[in-house]
Amino acid sequence: MPSVEVDQLNFETSSIFALLWNLCRTHLPPEVILDVDEFLDRENMARMGGGMERGADGKVPATGKYVIGVGVDEDLDQPTTFHEVEMSPPSGVAALNYCHAGHTEQQPHKYAFSWTTCQTGGPEKGGLFYISNFGICIAPASNTLVVWQPRHVHGTSLQDRQVNNDPDSSQAGIAIVTPSQLPNVWHKYWDKKWSHEMAAAEIYDHQFDDEDDST
Repeated sequence: MPSVEVDQLNFETSSIFALLWNLCRTHLPPEVILDVDEFLDRENMARMGGGMERGADGKVPATGKYVIGVGVDEDLDQPTTFHEVEMSPPSGVAALNYCHAGHTEQQPHKYAFSWTTCQTGGPEKGGLFYISNFGICIAPASNTLVVWQPRHVHGTSLQDRQVNNDPDSSQAGIAIVTPSQLPNVWHKYWDKKWSHEMAAAEIYDHQFDDEDDST
């Protein structure tokens, strides 16, 4: 893929995560946001889609710009750009019809954030989210935010999409999650001990190392 297309994809991806993060900052309890803020400040990590230049205080910037409305219906307004706003934490995933048995994960901050952007077929189609430590079951629905601690056993029920390849069952969303090895990788990259390619390979090759499958 040409670099200009990669750059555009990266920008659009960071925009949707920035939107999620700013919604979280608006609606969630302060102690939840503080947990992530303290992690980012402690590790001095660049944000997703943010700048990389150190300021006078030696910190990388927490703010940048993002756009919403990319690829929307032509009858709607033009995309809106937000300037000098808080950018998302540096790591996240996007998933379509995600399904996983009960498991735990380690990450360098307490909370994770999942936003189901689209769900069709209703909860009877599966894909319910369970937090087993507390006996919590969350039915899937579009525009639903879930905040949980990955160290607690969590997982999903099977979806008809996986069992019967049901075309009427679909679930999509994004999540802000951080591999436990990311701070170490970041510092080696920031100190120029590792190249961009080496850092990326370390994350991709070990992205499931923090996972502890549970029954």
